[in-house]
Amino acid sequence: MTFRLTLTASVSALLLAACSPDAGRTTEPAEPTPAPVETPSPTEAEVVPTQEAPASSEPVLTANGYGPLTIGMTREAVVEAVGGPANANAASEPFACEIFHPSNAPEGLYVLLQEDKLASVYLTKGATIETAEGLKVGDPAEAVMTAYGDKVVKTPSKYLEAPAAYLTIWQSGNTSADWVDDQDARGIRFSTGTDETIEQITGGGPAIQLVEGCS
Repeated sequence: MTFRLTLTASVSALLLAACSPDAGRTTEPAEPTPAPVETPSPTEAEVVPTQEAPASSEPVLTANGYGPLTIGMTREAVVEAVGGPANANAASEPFACEIFHPSNAPEGLYVLLQEDKLASVYLTKGATIETAEGLKVGDPAEAVMTAYGDKVVKTPSKYLEAPAAYLTIWQSGNTSADWVDDQDARGIRFSTGTDETIEQITGGGPAIQLVEGCS
């Protein structure tokens, strides 16, 4: 009888366990902890590339002219491009030789016309225009030698004492003679003063050799 009571107690215990809400439930594995997401610091944020400053688009003086002015163009074309004489009383000899500052041209820029055609463009005091090599009125004469080297033909100034000089660089045409007559020749001349700074820059044909207006 004792054995039977013990068995009944055991069965009762099993039945109670089976009726328990947690009976048969398996333990689910814990979900993995997600890896921390690295938040970029302000210094790691996307960097917007800086834009380089655009290259200067300002015209420069060359052996062929300046901006809209091309050596050999007619007087009419010059006036259309940069205006007529700013000073209506400017001394000149129309058609034979004429020099004037165009009304719409930058300060310090003058044109020289021979036989009604543009022969040279030159820069004087007050001009801020540069050459293709970055030279301008007021720069030291040595800068010309540095920029052009052995291409420079140096001749003494006709009116000023040394070290004033003319520094001429021919770029095309027959330029072997002391005085160049080839109308296809093109060059640029730097006139320097006794203080060895650039006083005038002239670009164009044989007319760049003129040292006193039209002569």
